[in-house]
Amino acid sequence: MLYVISDLHLGGDYPRPDEPAARGFRMCTHVAALVEFVRSIGAHDAFDQRSAELVINGDFVDFLAEKREVAGPTAGSTELGWAPLIENPDEAARILVAIIERDRVFFDALKDFIARGNRLTILLGNHDIELSYPKLRRVLIHELDARDRKLSFIYDGEAYQVGEVLIEHGNRYDEWNVVSHDALRQFRSAQSRQEPQPISAQPFEAPPGSFLVAGVMNEIKSRYPFIDLLKPETGAALPILLALAPEYRARIATVATLVARSRKHVLGADGLPSSAGDIAAADDSTWETSPGAGLVREILMQKLPVDSFGPFVEELSASTGSGRDPFVQAGGDVRSGSFVPTWSMVKLLFARTSETVSSRLPSLLAALRGTRGDFSFDRGKEVEPYRSAAQRLLSGGFRVVIFGHTHLAKQVALAGGTYINTGTWADVLPFPATVLDAEVGAPASTHPGSETAAQLARLKTFVADMATARLSPYLRFVPTYARVELDTNGVVLDASLQEFGSETRR
Repeated sequence: MLYVISDLHLGGDYPRPDEPAARGFRMCTHVAALVEFVRSIGAHDAFDQRSAELVINGDFVDFLAEKREVAGPTAGSTELGWAPLIENPDEAARILVAIIERDRVFFDALKDFIARGNRLTILLGNHDIELSYPKLRRVLIHELDARDRKLSFIYDGEAYQVGEVLIEHGNRYDEWNVVSHDALRQFRSAQSRQEPQPISAQPFEAPPGSFLVAGVMNEIKSRYPFIDLLKPETGAALPILLALAPEYRARIATVATLVARSRKHVLGADGLPSSAGDIAAADDSTWETSPGAGLVREILMQKLPVDSFGPFVEELSASTGSGRDPFVQAGGDVRSGSFVPTWSMVKLLFARTSETVSSRLPSLLAALRGTRGDFSFDRGKEVEPYRSAAQRLLSGGFRVVIFGHTHLAKQVALAGGTYINTGTWADVLPFPATVLDAEVGAPASTHPGSETAAQLARLKTFVADMATARLSPYLRFVPTYARVELDTNGVVLDASLQEFGSETRR
């Protein structure tokens, strides 16, 4: 039996003993459930000789959540912070050991799973790029006591094929989080010999999404823990952040400068990357130095008036061609729709910091109405380009295609087979659609304005809860996985998205 999970995001500090109600810096707070799951699928006895294979399909651990010494504001200084990549393999290995020790009970469960004769396969994601380093792979082999080849690593941009099943993390289809595997391979090649990287080698740089998480989102997360949990990111998380803390709008300028990097990884209409090496397309870095990019930075730094925004929108829309939103992946992972700038969003971007949060609620409410059409949590629908990429792979002869990466569980019937996204074992926080509900029994014709007043009241409560990190009432933990049964020839007999413990959980 084949089991596939993804996006565990093991990493980040737990809350201190004196703050039990806090989250610490974690996305995954359900390690106990992971332990129970691994033990349940790995248990078999003498009367059942069938072994299981568990595939952890990317973002197993989360190096982007680990604080470390980084360059400080002055030359030669250092400070605690986050980095998009840990280049030193010795430091990366120390951090991996710290992650393992922090959640030792889960790694012991994996060790026992392998000892029982089961197989563990680990695919690379975009938050755990360092797992591809030779030294870190040796650390995992040692910690899991897997020298008997019951542990496999899939990296260098490869997908994992098991008979008629194709498994890959999915960041290949996300311009913000494409890993340049050719350059990473050259980087590791020199690293494995403890040699400096040759001058002629292609330099490896973490994906722009990693720069976004480490350089922008983590600092915000320290103050507002909802920021990497709230979905949809562009439709809800970003407007709420701007309403709560307009002082962070200067950080949006950083996002704008990352647009050019993300545009080096262009996808075709069928979700196929245009170049096979990283997978990267031709360099298109002109937007970063264009008048529009400079204009948005000047506006966000409050050096130009708000009415300068119009030309930026026009240039941005023309430069992206497809109309994609440069702010679409505030959490670093999920694509959520097309770029349709609204006046409400503009007003949030340029609100005066001296104004109260309450004064920004009407603009926020108008911006959030765009979430009405969001289908992030509809398991039967998938957004582009993941849907097209899955369809193309199924058309090539696979019967089942499995992605992760988006944190949104899906099972979609497509021509030729089934597409499954395994979701995440980390928490998510769906924006509550009830905030936008009309007041029951209060027709607008007899109570003009009552619908807006009721919505604003609910929104005020929700925003206050986000501001004070009162997240528990809104959090959703849905431990989903793919279960695939194959015959001895690799033919798929059954494949489905499952929810662990659904019969006992609310």
